[in-house]
Amino acid sequence: MLAVAFSSCYDETNEFAESMFTNEKISNALKSCLKISKDTAVNKLCISDGFYENESYYINLPQGLNQMADTLAEYGDEDIIDSLVLKMNRTAETVGNKISQQFNSTITAISFSDPNEILNGSSISATSYLKLYKETALISSLKTEIENTMNANGGKAYWEDAISTYYQRTSVPISYDLYRYMSEEIISAIFAEMEKEEDNIRTLPEHRVTTELEEVFGN
Repeated sequence: MLAVAFSSCYDETNEFAESMFTNEKISNALKSCLKISKDTAVNKLCISDGFYENESYYINLPQGLNQMADTLAEYGDEDIIDSLVLKMNRTAETVGNKISQQFNSTITAISFSDPNEILNGSSISATSYLKLYKETALISSLKTEIENTMNANGGKAYWEDAISTYYQRTSVPISYDLYRYMSEEIISAIFAEMEKEEDNIRTLPEHRVTTELEEVFGN
């Protein structure tokens, strides 16, 4: 009789573990996981050379501006592009506080349609859910901060110089939303690092740094 009772607790589908927690508790743990993952990403990327010396996330000019870059190089004006790209990466490295604020408020407000499904999904299910429903809004909300920072650090002047010099050389105007592109690249990098940390939280006990994470993800 004892053996039967013990056997009934073995649950490959994890349904027993699911029943231990309310949807609210699971949702809170998922949000905690996302915020910690975001903190890990920001702390890795939004530091000196976090983008500029990072092969995975170095922000180069978009392909749509290759013709401009090549033309300026042909005329010996490649220093304008080099300076612009440096300022783009430095901007990405200095907007960590804004990113944290945006992600924190977004994560706090998000509602999971089925917390159990995300808890028992893939190793990056929570980050994927946030990315699916909130990435576009996060990109849009970061754009103004990017433009302001580029203006403050001289990057905007290099961008305008590149456009002007290219027009002088070719008589071809440039119309490109560089700040939107930068926002997309930065948010994409943050999400990529968040995925790594969510996987760590799910698989490595030492990454479950709160009681809540240990209770929910440790089962």
